[in-house]
Amino acid sequence: MERIKRIKYILLVVFVLSVITTNYLDAHINYKSITGIDKKDYDTVSKEISQQLATDSYGIIDKEIDPNKYIVGAGDEFTIVFESSVLTKERTGKLKIRVSPDGHLLIDGIGGVYISGKTLSEAYDIIKERVSRVYKSFNVALSDIRKFKVNISGPAVKSAVVPATATDRVSEIIERIGGLKDSASVRNITLIRNKTDERCKVDLLKFYLLGDINSNPYVEGGDHIVVPLASERQIISIQGDVPAPCEVEFVNGDSLSTLIRFGLGFFESALLDSVEYVQWTPTGLNTQLLNLTKWKNIMTSSESYDDDFLLNSGDRVYVRTKADWQKIHYAVILGEVKYPGRYSIEKDVDRVSDLIRRAGGFTKDADITNIEFIRQEELQKKDLEMERLYRTIPSEMSKSEFRYFQSRVREKKGGMSIDFEKIVADEHSDDNITLISQDSIIVPIKTGFINVQGKVVNPGFVKYRSDFTYMDYINAAGGFAYRADESETTVNKRRGGEQFLASKTKKYKLEPGDNISVPPKTEIDFMQVVTTILTVLSPIVSMIAVIIATVK
Repeated sequence: MERIKRIKYILLVVFVLSVITTNYLDAHINYKSITGIDKKDYDTVSKEISQQLATDSYGIIDKEIDPNKYIVGAGDEFTIVFESSVLTKERTGKLKIRVSPDGHLLIDGIGGVYISGKTLSEAYDIIKERVSRVYKSFNVALSDIRKFKVNISGPAVKSAVVPATATDRVSEIIERIGGLKDSASVRNITLIRNKTDERCKVDLLKFYLLGDINSNPYVEGGDHIVVPLASERQIISIQGDVPAPCEVEFVNGDSLSTLIRFGLGFFESALLDSVEYVQWTPTGLNTQLLNLTKWKNIMTSSESYDDDFLLNSGDRVYVRTKADWQKIHYAVILGEVKYPGRYSIEKDVDRVSDLIRRAGGFTKDADITNIEFIRQEELQKKDLEMERLYRTIPSEMSKSEFRYFQSRVREKKGGMSIDFEKIVADEHSDDNITLISQDSIIVPIKTGFINVQGKVVNPGFVKYRSDFTYMDYINAAGGFAYRADESETTVNKRRGGEQFLASKTKKYKLEPGDNISVPPKTEIDFMQVVTTILTVLSPIVSMIAVIIATVK
């Protein structure tokens, strides 16, 4: 029994851990890198806010009611204010009356007046005609709007019966049930009128993006809203130099101007004389170049365009950018100049000397001989051969590959060899090259020392002397220390990063900022040496013992 309890406990722990692990992994999966789209998050806060706003706006009108469009129905309240009667003495009075469920307005002393289904303007005329038979002076007005139910259903929405008023639009009904699912169509919603069975198309994309109120009609009592699934194949798109590149669901009647308005028009940089229009045809793709120069202000203009045309599902529009449109070219100069920073440059005009001049020139501490010039454009270029060799074991390289690898691996990518001393002396020098965007100049501070490090008695900086050799600097640092490997002493050049054995060449010249490095001798482990000797001698001793035993 105890064993069974332990097994159950272990299984419970495994289950909990598996759930935690699954949730953890799910939280760290980059769905965009796998599927190409972001995973849809369920934003509960946003949903609650939308529902609350829809609730708060219940019964609130968005503008004055148009008497010629508002349809009167059961539940609407009218107020009649009268002053005198032909049957009684002078008096004043006020009646508040609601339209009955059967569509009549029952006025005390007058009788029933049928006004359901009439426009508000027609209802006023009917009421006035009947009331004027009794009252000489009066006023009539709609004082409260009716409340009713609307049905909403479909595969992409939660089916419900929703309370509404005659001033509510389709979008408000949808918000009251928590909005649409991700799979819902926002352009092919159908509103079915209860009284006439009329089917109205609702396009919420047009309403939200373009403010087209006709695409988001008012609801009436008993209306039915049907929300279908969005089609992933019936689409049109606009890409390129537009504020809102998009791919949207296609609806019959969409035109080129509709799609461009969905993209919110054009940027100033858009190349409008050659907009690319791509259309699917039975024989394949058909590409046309359209001149839409006249459409530049399409978002602020209500005019229709003579060259507008209807689109078909699958049509694409690509808007290119004007060449070099307001492209800002700049170069950077840092270090020992008076005003380091980023400077705009004119393409194919400004040179190195121009940038130095605008930066206020060099400071007194600038080391002009060791200035670095880096061309960012070269840094961005790929060396496919080097990328391949980086993945190759050196022993598997050919001699030519290994030499290429050795020569390029120490290369300072993007670095350009420029003699700034020549530029300072003569601005017409060939070294005074034209700048291109993102060029960088780094001016180091002048140093008057050689850095001596490693196995020397007093490692540190030694004042530079033009007549000193590397041994003079080592001696100035106190000479070689105990167990210094003198034959492996190296010189590391500040400029270019080159490294070589100090004693093997006479061609180099030490310069301020160079480094001299003295490594220690390789330590010999006595026990390791003894072990190695014994390992080698052991089989020999055994062999000799065998031979001696055989001879005896």
